[in-house]
Amino acid sequence: MLYHFPSSSIFNSFSEYNRNINKSTLDTVLNSLYDPWIEEQKKINVTYYYLANDSNYHYEFRYEFNANQTTDDHRLMIFTTGRGRTCTDYWRFPVGRRILYAMRDAGFSLLAICSKRRLYETEKFILDNQDVKWIYKSLQRWINRVYYQRFQRYPVLYIHGTSRGAAFAPLIARILPIRALILTVYPGHKSSLTARSSYSHNMQNRLILDTTFANWFYFDYCYNSPLSLTKNLNLCPFENKLWHFYPTPPTFFVALDSDPSIPMKRYTELIKLMRNNSLQLGGQLLNQEESIMLSILSPVNLTPSYMQQNFDLWYNKPYASRIFFEHYNNLAARVTNNTKHGTCRCSKTNFTYWEGFTNITTTWSLQKQAEHKDYVQDIKNFRSMFCEDLCGDIMVYHGIVSRNIGKALDWITKIDLLRHSLLIQDYISRPLRVWMYRKQSLNNGIENFSSQKVDWTVVGKQYQMYTVEYLVQDYFARLNASNNVSRHNIIWVENPMLADFFIVPHDLMYFYLRNKQEILNQTNNDVLWQTLNEGYFQKMLSNMCKRFPYWTMAKTTDQIGSNHIFTFVGRKNMGFLYAKHQKVLRNVIQLVFTDVRQNLVPPKSNLPYSHRDKAMSYRHGYDIVIPQFTDLKLNESLFSIRNSSSYDKKILFFFAANLSHTIALHSASPRLTSLWSNFSIVRKSTTTTTIEGISYETLLIADDNATSDEYIKSMLRSVFSICPETFRPWSYRIYEAIQLGVIPVILADNVVLPFERFISWQSFSVKINVSNLHEIINRVSNITSFKRYIAQKLRYASSYSHIFRWPYAIDNRVRYKKETLVTNEYFNGNAPTVFRYISLEMRCRRLEQLYGFTSDTSSPVSIAAQQKACNNHPTICPCHSKWPPLAFQEYI
Repeated sequence: MLYHFPSSSIFNSFSEYNRNINKSTLDTVLNSLYDPWIEEQKKINVTYYYLANDSNYHYEFRYEFNANQTTDDHRLMIFTTGRGRTCTDYWRFPVGRRILYAMRDAGFSLLAICSKRRLYETEKFILDNQDVKWIYKSLQRWINRVYYQRFQRYPVLYIHGTSRGAAFAPLIARILPIRALILTVYPGHKSSLTARSSYSHNMQNRLILDTTFANWFYFDYCYNSPLSLTKNLNLCPFENKLWHFYPTPPTFFVALDSDPSIPMKRYTELIKLMRNNSLQLGGQLLNQEESIMLSILSPVNLTPSYMQQNFDLWYNKPYASRIFFEHYNNLAARVTNNTKHGTCRCSKTNFTYWEGFTNITTTWSLQKQAEHKDYVQDIKNFRSMFCEDLCGDIMVYHGIVSRNIGKALDWITKIDLLRHSLLIQDYISRPLRVWMYRKQSLNNGIENFSSQKVDWTVVGKQYQMYTVEYLVQDYFARLNASNNVSRHNIIWVENPMLADFFIVPHDLMYFYLRNKQEILNQTNNDVLWQTLNEGYFQKMLSNMCKRFPYWTMAKTTDQIGSNHIFTFVGRKNMGFLYAKHQKVLRNVIQLVFTDVRQNLVPPKSNLPYSHRDKAMSYRHGYDIVIPQFTDLKLNESLFSIRNSSSYDKKILFFFAANLSHTIALHSASPRLTSLWSNFSIVRKSTTTTTIEGISYETLLIADDNATSDEYIKSMLRSVFSICPETFRPWSYRIYEAIQLGVIPVILADNVVLPFERFISWQSFSVKINVSNLHEIINRVSNITSFKRYIAQKLRYASSYSHIFRWPYAIDNRVRYKKETLVTNEYFNGNAPTVFRYISLEMRCRRLEQLYGFTSDTSSPVSIAAQQKACNNHPTICPCHSKWPPLAFQEYI
């Protein structure tokens, strides 16, 4: 029901009207006041910071954590308020609560920052602004000691600024990782929004696109790192007078159409200036059309129910909303320039008195009079709240506004999606960036190890396959000296801040082999194990974490170390280390020779025979399986017949039961004994096999006394070479077979082969489970078009020979009477080698991480991340075949 205004009056004064309403009438007709502030106070926590000597720069942090976090981003909205406002106003005022409700629904936690002065210093620029400096330092402490302690991660930050707070917000947005600004009622701070950072282009690009890095940089590196580390690079705010500013973030301006103090031209001119320099100010992100938005609010189309729906103090008082509607529409128009007093600064209307109709209320019923008195009392009691709504959302004069908060939050979501899209686009458009720690720094102060010179030639020929530990280090060290020339789409970055991956060099296997006893029993093995763990590796890890800051560059505590790569060439991978060290390294990516797919094996099943005495550490799809080092040297006269046709092959299966030949310098594994016996039985029962009219000698077992040339000739005459599991779960004899134009037969159960994701192993090899060895002749005999089958397999095999090729060789230095590792003809440029595939694996793994992939490979998040990477970028991350995995496959 609306209130109408007759021209006559009964009572002579408003005071007489008040006397006619007794308490019982009020109690009968009025609803109780609904004040959400009573409950809102319970949600707020407060912390005070007094870091500066001057009390003007002491701050109050009022915050509320979102209990219903719906996103993995942990979004935190920082509020900077207008002049005279307090930190509690957003929780206390209805217009503020409308903003908070929307932000809670969108998954934001909330933080208001205020000082006793109730204003921010906006006249001085960033580096000379004491408010900026001390809020920056206070926020660093709050985020580390309050937020991080609770959530074990840093939040992603946004700012909502109003009036004077909107002028201040851009100042702190340039020294903090602010993902987006919402500036209402005031067009920001022109100098701050348009100042160009002195960071390099690549550094700015990473800061604005990679939030994980930006948070780590400002809240870990610039706060937690020893002063000696940060001073070395001089990159943090306030360390010098350089304009090391965070890039200008995307900005959502909210202008009020009726604000007399700020003409619309100020907004449009600033936006034009920002757009014209967007690439220099905020990179590709700010250069997008949607990254700078202007929303203009006009006065609200007021309805009788508007205040009931929006001014939550009147949720239970529809009459108050109707009275205000009539008052606003009928009396505001009567206000003249001569009117001296108004309830609010934005209007001369006195909403507690019927100006021009002083006696009108006396014509109302007692209930209406009681309702009006209650309405007046509310305006008097909550005048500041009422006026904020009137001057802001209703009249759009100057005040806090909430009407377009939903639009602004939707814009933030779009900007975040755009940012991630640009992050992926930036990553796939450039080489992979790596940086390797200096081993001298990692080994500093480690007694008995830092002084030992690493020389793999002294550990014995039988251990040359383990030189991979050294080769990886040497390759990346040489990459450092290559003047940033990309090799296999990898470049070394001088600034480790830009690295995608950090290579950690160590000599764990070398020290093990160098110091182990000739006869290794349990006692001296345990002593050596303890010495290497405590005396070497533990101290090396400590040096890495204390002398360098990059270990913690991760989204959450649970993901620390995920951008670090270790090479482990021992039998157990990192399983050789203490459990506590493995826990520290739980997220690192391992370069390993191989492993069983333990995460795919049923819990009660037996491991393959060659793994039953091992306790390994391996995550399939996360760690990278690489081949051993094999220095295969072929006689040039024999090399010419390597690709002899299938018609020249007279032996079906070749098997080297003892590996003492010069072509394969590794000692034989005792586990081959049973296989050798099985083959001997096969040879006695079946000496020849006829396939498609051609008779083949079924099996040739290499004689222990055969020379290397005889060994190679025998292989060249063979169709298949038996490659069983030896000391490692896959055999380097695969490499020999491919090099000599022979089809490798992999005898292995449930093992992972190198570079499975990028190599079509089925196209050039045969795989048989050990338990099915007795069926191998029948399976081969039943192959259709056997000659064509051989030709096709060998054609594919020749194209994949480089997957085992390390760009190094053993060089015999006659002058020094010793052997040494040297680079060979495959090292320079982009010749296909093992490093090409290591690069492909690393590049794919990093892309998967950008989508959310972690060492918990079986989690729904990781599975979804891998799927996104392969669906969106199949040339970088080819999709896995779902089932059965290659480890379980048998194929001919």
